[in-house]
Amino acid sequence: MNLSTVRPDVSEIQYHLFERSVHPELLNRHQGMTIRFKDYQASLHICDAGHTLCFQHRDKLITEVVAPIETLLPQEKRLIRHHVKGCRDHEYEFSFGVNYQNSCQVELVDAEVYHQIHEELLVDSQKVRMVCQFPSAHRFSLSPLSLIHTEAIENSFLVHTYHTYPENSSIVKTQTLFELV
Repeated sequence: MNLSTVRPDVSEIQYHLFERSVHPELLNRHQGMTIRFKDYQASLHICDAGHTLCFQHRDKLITEVVAPIETLLPQEKRLIRHHVKGCRDHEYEFSFGVNYQNSCQVELVDAEVYHQIHEELLVDSQKVRMVCQFPSAHRFSLSPLSLIHTEAIENSFLVHTYHTYPENSSIVKTQTLFELV
């Protein structure tokens, strides 16, 4: 899917975790899907520079957002907010019976390695739930990609995301696990 947007610098990307939903108009969403099981529902969207992931168990919501710093997001019920750099792990036990685990990292690699990773992600894009290919910044540069892969079973939901930033030779990766307890 080709889109008319150019990604910001990877240094401008932030990770957020909310115990609430985030209004969809706050983010420029391109693709989305919803997965439903008896005890939970998960909605995923690829956005200009990242993603949103909303997990609902009973009447409670958990929302993960990876987005540019200039994105105006609510402060109410925001549990975590930080720049995406290096590698960070998060764990949160919600009182309504959900354990949340996340690993978020940015890989800065040299151009040759980045090109190889980009090609591997293009191959992987045939096997994932969602993929978006964004327009390149220049005619001969690689296009930014976003891929989302999910594994859903009755009591857990696992999400892997990959967002590429060719101008920085960077890849933002997240792995998120929701477990019902």
